[in-house]
Amino acid sequence: MELVKVRVDEIKIPKRFRKDIGNLKKLRESIEDIGVLQPPTIRPGKWLVLGRRRLAAAILNGRKVIKVLMDPTMNDKLKRRKAELAENLHRRPLSVQEIAELGEEIERLMRENGEKGNIREKTAEKFNISAPTYGKIKAVAKRAKVDPRARDIAKEMYRTGKVHPAYKKLKRLERGEPEPEVDPASEVLGCFHRCLLKMEGVKRKYPDWAMDSFSGKRSEVAWGDLNLLRMLVAEAIEAFKD
Repeated sequence: MELVKVRVDEIKIPKRFRKDIGNLKKLRESIEDIGVLQPPTIRPGKWLVLGRRRLAAAILNGRKVIKVLMDPTMNDKLKRRKAELAENLHRRPLSVQEIAELGEEIERLMRENGEKGNIREKTAEKFNISAPTYGKIKAVAKRAKVDPRARDIAKEMYRTGKVHPAYKKLKRLERGEPEPEVDPASEVLGCFHRCLLKMEGVKRKYPDWAMDSFSGKRSEVAWGDLNLLRMLVAEAIEAFKD
């Protein structure tokens, strides 16, 4: 494999199974800011193998020449298809904990480099999340560093990836409010409800009041409703088997 410079208008795009390259705004901004970190891959004949989005973003940014990896082994069609699959499939997004830790470092460096404007919003954009969500992640992570009581909240947020519930717990902690009691029946039924709502056949079979039992609209769930739950679960299992 060799790193070479190639004119973008010389690179040929073969048939690819992923047709939609999506929104390139963030990628274009990243390339404009720090360049193409992972060069696209081509094979002899200047046929593109990997990096369709990176190539498109570079072209839209006005690049005439880019660096690419020339890989002669990609003449093998099966290997190319496996590479295309791996590029689009085997990706893991950053975890909430990684966002908290990396975000803190990025903000610090941005301030040291004299970055102007709303640092929090700019950092949130880099992670492709909203500024309010990023702010909640920061608040929980920051409090956990100085308050042992908040550490379990942060651990739960990192484990589950659920930001808003953790932030609500943090605010209750700050106000000195006790955690609300959770009705175990309501909690279990609510979980099943979210799954069952996707099964239109099951939903149509039971009246609205029955489905409301599992939606959280009722503050309490009668234990007698568990008989209905058993029927719904049985049908859900059969539906998943199909």
